[in-house]
Amino acid sequence: MKNTISVAIIDDESDARSLVKLHLERHSHLALIGEAEDGVEAQKLLKDLQPDLVFLDIQMPGYNGIEVLKRIVNIPHVIFITAYDDFAVKAFELNAIDYLLKPFTAQRFDQAVSRATNRLAAPITQEVVHQLIGQFNLKSKTTYLQRLPYKHRNVTEYIDTNQILFIKSANQYVEAYVKDRKYLIRQSLDHLEKQLSPEVFIRIHRSVIVRLSSVKAIQQDEFRHYQVILHSGETLPLSQVRKPLLVAKLNAE
Repeated sequence: MKNTISVAIIDDESDARSLVKLHLERHSHLALIGEAEDGVEAQKLLKDLQPDLVFLDIQMPGYNGIEVLKRIVNIPHVIFITAYDDFAVKAFELNAIDYLLKPFTAQRFDQAVSRATNRLAAPITQEVVHQLIGQFNLKSKTTYLQRLPYKHRNVTEYIDTNQILFIKSANQYVEAYVKDRKYLIRQSLDHLEKQLSPEVFIRIHRSVIVRLSSVKAIQQDEFRHYQVILHSGETLPLSQVRKPLLVAKLNAE
């Protein structure tokens, strides 16, 4: 094994890359040689620099992390970075690959680095990558968002979706409500709806997604408009078109 291990960081979030760089400073045998912000840049970086070890985000613009590996010939050792723990549990049983689940601790980072360092003597084969791709394709049909990234100035927080009571659209943003706080997130409600489990969340109005378990009652006002009342006391609009599906899901629980 080489005394110095060349490292690249590929992640579309600048603060995520900065966090990895901060942890790398504690490992003198790891030398950062390049960074990329998306899958297209990543493909060129890996081809030109051929690092020994890569910290690779899964969800990125251009190509995702799995597709990046599929498109290159010389495959480096990889520590995947992901916010999707359901995917991680299954996909990273492969012997040559490790992962960091956002947000990760220094201890977990060191553990992943140690494992990757010990494996550097054994090359990653295309067979391993194809197995990973197969698992990714299988899981992508049923894996839903576990943590919702929220950017505030230069910091990205991760909101556990299990804590979200409801989400409302707000022009170019959405407002995600938890028990004692509201988060303003630059993302469309349509896009977010596709990332949330339909067994847990339901769209009740063109402007509202709600957690099914948060719903206490459905009521009709004097103008024959429907509303959803939450256990927390909030009242949300319910469209007539979406009411039957909500009732069916509530009755099925």
